[in-house]
Amino acid sequence: MAGIGYEQTVIPDRGTALDLIEAAVSTSDQQPLGGIVEQLLTVEHRDALSIMAVSRDEPDSFTQFLVLSEYYGLITDDEAQEYVQRFVAVSPTRAA
Repeated sequence: MAGIGYEQTVIPDRGTALDLIEAAVSTSDQQPLGGIVEQLLTVEHRDALSIMAVSRDEPDSFTQFLVLSEYYGLITDDEAQEYVQRFVAVSPTRAA
């Protein structure tokens, strides 16, 4: 759930979030999510990402979008995990 005082208006509903996720999965392109992620980040998320960046363990835009969509109650943890698996399966840069 979103923290008190935080209002997410960039992604108005679950359907929009799912459309954006599906587009990223179907094209293997997470770049369009970067600007949206920036607008959705809370102070706490920014602090966590700063720490991750220092250790060179910062998640990509797709993963951040999933985390934030879950945080705002737009998707479930199970859905986020499923989308990560699907994205990795179709993304040549992420598959190992």
